[in-house]
Order: sequence, then C-alpha cells, then structure tokens
Amino acid sequence: MNWLKKIGESDKVRVQNNIERLVALRKYVKELGDVGPLCQSAAHSSLEQLLGEKIVQGRPRVSQILSTAVNGENNQKVALDAPMRFRTILYQAADAIDREIEGEKRELTKINRSISEKG
Repeated sequence: MNWLKKIGESDKVRVQNNIERLVALRKYVKELGDVGPLCQSAAHSSLEQLLGEKIVQGRPRVSQILSTAVNGENNQKVALDAPMRFRTILYQAADAIDREIEGEKRELTKINRSISEKG
C-alpha cells in the first residue's frame, strides 16, 4: 500500500469517527431538549457541561446555538426561565448538527473516491 493510500485511509477513519460522534451528540441534544422542560436545573447544568466537550467546541455554529440556550437576553438562564424556548433552541442545534453530519458525509465520499482512484 503506498503512502498516499495510507493517508487516505487514516482520513477516512477520522471522518467516520467524527460522524459517529456527531450522531451521538445529536441524540444527546435532542434528548436534552425533551427533558429540559421537565427538569430545568439538570438540563441547564448538563448543557453547561456539554459546551465544554471538544466535539462542541470544534463546531462553532453548534457551539453558538447551544450557548444561546445557556444564557439568553439580560443574562437569564433559558432552561430555568423559558423551558419551551430552551427546547426550541436545542432542536435548532440538532438541525445544525445534522448539517455538520451531512458535511462530514460529503467529505467521506470525497475520500472514498480519492482512495479508489489511487488504489
């Protein structure tokens, strides 16, 4: 196996791992949006912890949306003060994660095409 193909294979594994992590993140965000109105303080603290995760920090669009769910206008805690708005924001974040997943899938398709051309 030549060195270019090896690099392509490692990129493929990286992108596949990103997709898996994004799918898990989407599921977690969606569940948090469903639980948020029922247990506001736990949802707020879970979201704060989630914002510290590398997968979220590496996706600026997702991080920005999730940040608006922590502290809204006038420094209000959205999960505590407006639980239905909290749910809406988390669903928007899940949609943004879907777009990130689609981008990673396109990247994986490019890598697969490139590997097959070289192999």
